[in-house]
Amino acid sequence: MWTNEGKNEERKKLTYVSIVLALYEISFSNSFAAGVRSTARSLLNRLTSYETTLTAMMFLQIFKFTTALSDYLQTSSLDYIQAWRKIEVTIKSLKENQREFSSISAAAKEFSIFTSEVIWKHETEIDIGLELPQKRRINIPRRFEDNPNIDPEIGASPEKIYEIKTFSVVMDTTIACLENRFSGSNDIKYKINTVQDKSDFEDYMQNENIEEKCTNIRKCNSCLLCVTNIIYEFNMYSLEYKELFDVYKFLLTIPLTQTTCERSFSKLKLIKTRLRSTLTQPNLESIFIMNCEREIVDEITNDEIIDSMCEKSLEMFRLLKI
Repeated sequence: MWTNEGKNEERKKLTYVSIVLALYEISFSNSFAAGVRSTARSLLNRLTSYETTLTAMMFLQIFKFTTALSDYLQTSSLDYIQAWRKIEVTIKSLKENQREFSSISAAAKEFSIFTSEVIWKHETEIDIGLELPQKRRINIPRRFEDNPNIDPEIGASPEKIYEIKTFSVVMDTTIACLENRFSGSNDIKYKINTVQDKSDFEDYMQNENIEEKCTNIRKCNSCLLCVTNIIYEFNMYSLEYKELFDVYKFLLTIPLTQTTCERSFSKLKLIKTRLRSTLTQPNLESIFIMNCEREIVDEITNDEIIDSMCEKSLEMFRLLKI
């Protein structure tokens, strides 16, 4: 809030004071057209009104809670767990200050008093609003004074009316928008809780029907592979689960038996024959991987191979692209 920021010497450099003085000079200068002077006078009246100051302080209060969240959600390496925590903290902070209008009013009054003192040193004719204007009082007949259906705003102070009709509405709308905006993230929250609560490697190793339980269509969200995919999908391996992700990655990569290794050497014997003894190391590795990962190779179409070759050079593009 403005009341907690710089001292008087720093506040003298406020942009607000410069804008007010500039609009005042424009509104009374003959160097500008009548339409420009009229627009400047209208902007000056709105800018110096106390209602504008109250509204500005209200949004400063909201931005104090939401700016950190907004900046973090725009980062490239977003950690979903940290983002979800920031969302919950922001909504909680807004709810705690949902009816704290007194601090807004105090900051607006301090700001108005200070800026009026600075501006009046230059131009004493500029009218700076120090309070909300009192509206015409509606007289209520005595026989209706105890009627509960009477509008509670009748007879209330201007600041109380502003608190009811503007401040409360804006705060309620802001909180509701945040909750609705991120209500579709329940699936993310569920998966995050899955990582925190359900990841049990021993159960995964003892489950003989894991392939039937966890498929491409239906994920169990509790086995080692699913938890690893969740950590990778939501970029949680960058900060939150870095060591856990490395351990899971090694467990999924390193074969638990010698069968895979023996099968790989058997394939190597079929590739590296006496007639292929001159194969270079890069070509041998490529052929070896293609033989070991035949399922992945079978999913690659001829068109994808041609497109990949066309990206190598312009000459390949000219010869292969039709």
